Amino acid sequence: MSRSVLISGGCGFLGSHLVDRLLRRSDLEKLIVVDNLWTGTRDNVAHVADPRFDLQIADAESFSSLQRFDEIIHLASPASPLWYMREPVRTIKANIGGALNLLTLLKPGGRFCFASTSEVYGDPLVSPQPESYRGSVDCTGPRASYDESKRCTEA
Repeated sequence: MSRSVLISGGCGFLGSHLVDRLLRRSDLEKLIVVDNLWTGTRDNVAHVADPRFDLQIADAESFSSLQRFDEIIHLASPASPLWYMREPVRTIKANIGGALNLLTLLKPGGRFCFASTSEVYGDPLVSPQPESYRGSVDCTGPRASYDESKRCTEA
């Protein structure tokens, strides 16, 4: 069975390595990378010369396609405090808005993978944290746009 996959944030560090790995799959028919190049760079995927690969320069929250995907991997988000503290609203839109939009592009029964962060637990009071741990967070702190938008998207 041929599979179609979309990766948001595919020009970032993790995303670009995932692109390389996914293109080794024999069942992959199409790999669409959606990236606005805010923190990623086209150079990270410039070496890709595979006809199944298609780079779309766009925001995850506004990307549209007639195609529906078997798998969507949502990585689009700045991971550096330098970026998300400078542009908190843009960070929230990338995480929450991106997920809401990308979910509409998923085939029925498809798989959606969201890259979250341990930052959703804030400054943990226990280590390691059990699955039941809810965290010690500051929802109004300078990093909240990243932490809380990741937490909200998980919900």
